[in-house]
Amino acid sequence: RTFTFDPSITVAADLKDHKGTVFHRKGERVNPLHFRAMTKPLLFIDGDDSIQVTWAFRMLKKHPLAKIILTNGAPLKIMEDIGLTIYFDQHGKITQKLGIACVPAIVTQEGEVLKIEEVKEDVDELVEMRLQEAHQQSLKKQAA
Repeated sequence: RTFTFDPSITVAADLKDHKGTVFHRKGERVNPLHFRAMTKPLLFIDGDDSIQVTWAFRMLKKHPLAKIILTNGAPLKIMEDIGLTIYFDQHGKITQKLGIACVPAIVTQEGEVLKIEEVKEDVDELVEMRLQEAHQQSLKKQAA
């Protein structure tokens, strides 16, 4: 499933800078992506699922600056294992806000919205690859 998320907010009260100058008025709709682009893809995975962890590592080859965000699992253990900073979606706040229903998922910017891809198909491909590898190893053992 692929869909978009508009991160725009409606300002609840006038926003002022340190000098008292109003830079957004109450009721104004503001999209943060209009002012600052998202520079890194977000990879949401279940850290307890080794196939999803493998998927995330494969995605890092394609998107080396991506941030890995766990929806489940032990981020400190994974950080120790791979030497990269791992983030955790505490209480599912981010996935709920973005409407992510299943992981793995990748979030990128597309114009002034976020493009969210729930990529079960990629994981199914990894499972198939692992099954083929296990089958090949089994055949090698039988031949030996």
